[in-house]
Amino acid sequence: MPALKESLKNKLSKEELELLPNSFDTIGEIAVFTNFPKKLIKKEKIIAETLLKLHKNIKTVAKKSKNFSGKYRLQKIKIILGKKTKETSHNENNITLKLDIEKCYFSPRTASERLRIASQINPGESVLVMFSGIAAFPLTISKHSNAKEIYAVEINPEAHKYAIENISINKSRNITLIKGDVNKVLKNFYQHILGLKGSINQIPSRLKLNPNLFEFHLFPEDLIKNKKSLISSIKKLKSKQITPFIHMPFLYKDKQINLSEENSQGLSIILELAKLCKENNCFAIIHPSFDGNNSKEAMMKNLSYLKPYFSWIYFENSSTKSLFAKQEDVLETAKILGMKNLAIDVSHIYKLYKSQSKVIEMIQAIQKDYNTYFHICNSDGESEGEQLNKGRINMETVLPLVTKGILEIRNKNEDNPKEAVDSFNKLKNYEKKFDRIIMPLPKDADKYLDLALQHLNKQGTIHFYDFSQEKDFPKSSIDKIKKHCKNFKVLNSVKCGHYSPFTNRVCIDFQPL
Repeated sequence: MPALKESLKNKLSKEELELLPNSFDTIGEIAVFTNFPKKLIKKEKIIAETLLKLHKNIKTVAKKSKNFSGKYRLQKIKIILGKKTKETSHNENNITLKLDIEKCYFSPRTASERLRIASQINPGESVLVMFSGIAAFPLTISKHSNAKEIYAVEINPEAHKYAIENISINKSRNITLIKGDVNKVLKNFYQHILGLKGSINQIPSRLKLNPNLFEFHLFPEDLIKNKKSLISSIKKLKSKQITPFIHMPFLYKDKQINLSEENSQGLSIILELAKLCKENNCFAIIHPSFDGNNSKEAMMKNLSYLKPYFSWIYFENSSTKSLFAKQEDVLETAKILGMKNLAIDVSHIYKLYKSQSKVIEMIQAIQKDYNTYFHICNSDGESEGEQLNKGRINMETVLPLVTKGILEIRNKNEDNPKEAVDSFNKLKNYEKKFDRIIMPLPKDADKYLDLALQHLNKQGTIHFYDFSQEKDFPKSSIDKIKKHCKNFKVLNSVKCGHYSPFTNRVCIDFQPL
């Protein structure tokens, strides 16, 4: 900091100038001294005042008063001068990250490392970020790669809260955030990414299962007479960190809503739903068509009115008679209109084609270019809404393709959804695997290596972070991996940040053999 030392020449003694820290971290509008000498405490306000004058982008000067510690690896921060806030918005790698620097672990020093990882990701990869914090890694990957799906697991509720906000700020659609201990999350993974469906009045019975996602089954009056109640329910779900999705109603003025009809009277109610989702930052599930006997031209025209809201809409494939059912029709319509998000009802595909392989083919074709959301239930080829393992669809091959969505099970008693509960519990029997796992917890990552190896696909890659002394790099970190994995290939050994004298933060990129 030559400029700061030069500006303080007449304000500090020669000895004090020598003690002045050589650097500080800039997080958004906050400058943080990570090692501030006790002998300079009496001069800290003079130093902070000078720093504020030199850097107009900095509004707050603070210092770390305690090292990273505790379950969430947090640090105590004392504000020296400037705006009295520990919350800021930080920009790096063309993304924006909002955070409280005392409540969330974050290091701006690893921005280039996050970009390095993103540059390695191949199109279509399934990525897991353990210990994801405020979503810095997931958002960098989302912005700078063509990953199919990115899952981010974080145990700190405050960091998770900011991650939710950051996903919204950056308008990312391929990241799924999961709050919890990564050990417990991966044991019941699909219970964390698949939610449940119900009406406004059925929310309490569904939430007993603690889903991360809830889909409203909407009735027309919910957008007319009950709109305030609907918005209130959306806000309550979001306050519990549950993502709301809203399925369009099927009727309007006692007639089926069909966007493939000329002058569709239901278009106004669909537009009302789309506006509500944009205003409340949640998502709508919409059927473009229920009937193949109507006009495709009319459907395209009606759907074009929804273009300003495409970021908040998932368009769902229908079954046999629909203009938005067959794989080629769905993909053609989506491409022409510039759709971003598609909802995939697995049972609709099976009813249409009566083929397990066609279910897989259609899912993979859609996922190639679109963000996906799922309705998961089984089918016997005629009916739908059957429980897992009760129909003819092999969920062992379908679930690994699922990004997020709901279990759409028909219950004998919708207020006491035993059938949905049974299917929800069966999800424990299915294991998720990933093409790439990132472990940015240098202090303890080796404790989670067995877990990472268990959930890695064949030929997958792990990015293992560690602290290493200069003289031991990279051997000491590779030796830790050897305790958990006998045969592996090291792809890269990277120093990605100075941590303390003679100690670096490092990353070993490796593939098990």
